[in-house]
Amino acid sequence: MTVNKADNISSIPIDGFSNVRITSLWTFFMSVQWSEPWLIGLLVFHAVCLFLTLLTCKYYRAQICHFLLVVGLVYSAEYLNELAARNWSRNAALVSYVPKKSRNVLLLSTKHREPQVENSGKKKPQIILDYNKCKGAVDHLDQVCGTYSCRRRTRRWPMCLLYHMIDVSCYNAFVLFTAVDTEWNKGKRYCRRLFIEQVGRALITPTMMNRSHLPRTPFAVSLVLQAQGKEQQEQQEKEEEQQEEEEEQQEEEWESPSKKRKQCASCKQRKRIITNCCKCGAPACKIHLKTLCGSCYKM
Repeated sequence: MTVNKADNISSIPIDGFSNVRITSLWTFFMSVQWSEPWLIGLLVFHAVCLFLTLLTCKYYRAQICHFLLVVGLVYSAEYLNELAARNWSRNAALVSYVPKKSRNVLLLSTKHREPQVENSGKKKPQIILDYNKCKGAVDHLDQVCGTYSCRRRTRRWPMCLLYHMIDVSCYNAFVLFTAVDTEWNKGKRYCRRLFIEQVGRALITPTMMNRSHLPRTPFAVSLVLQAQGKEQQEQQEKEEEQQEEEEEQQEEEWESPSKKRKQCASCKQRKRIITNCCKCGAPACKIHLKTLCGSCYKM
């Protein structure tokens, strides 16, 4: 009976592993790396088998040799596959670590290449030791991305991956920006949110400026006009129109306090007018009126 002890734990790196999730035939063909040596060898093997089958269809001795060769290759396929995985691809290493009974930990690393194990203590692999040094930063990154994120609710895993990449890129840019400009919003505790807002505005402003048609919602219309610099002009034009309307209303009220037409008091001819004198209230036409400004009228 074997007992799981620290001395019995082994760590062997295995190279050449890839996780492919097949959802359709097209995604399978797109995910396969056709330049891999083992895949090229497999295709060449099938092509050679087909060619030899066609050549030896009339010779039974050659068919027997061909059959024995294929059987030998099939039985040694597992060994050849492991050999190809070890020698042809050096991009990743997989470590299996069993700290307790019925508990297996698998770690995949693209940094480590050799089976390095801790000499003293629990004899942990070097991959686990390096991960324990950096896992605080990973947890902090998950926490800040959960607090302020650009992601939306979706059921498509490519969109989730894209949102996560954008969150991580924004955080990396925020770290570099604050390292360069240390005085930017120094006393505020929500600097990252302000940085994300500025980055978002900087990304959408060129598109909004080049937009020819306005959106339908009023809030979106105000944002587009503000980005294009036309909102202030429209506000100024509206204010000028309102001032002109108010001045016209004041002039009409001053010129025509009553809508009833009366005969001018100074004219001998019949002339029905609506203007009156401000002091005595007698009706007067434009010929017998004199215009005064406000300061002269008070004097």
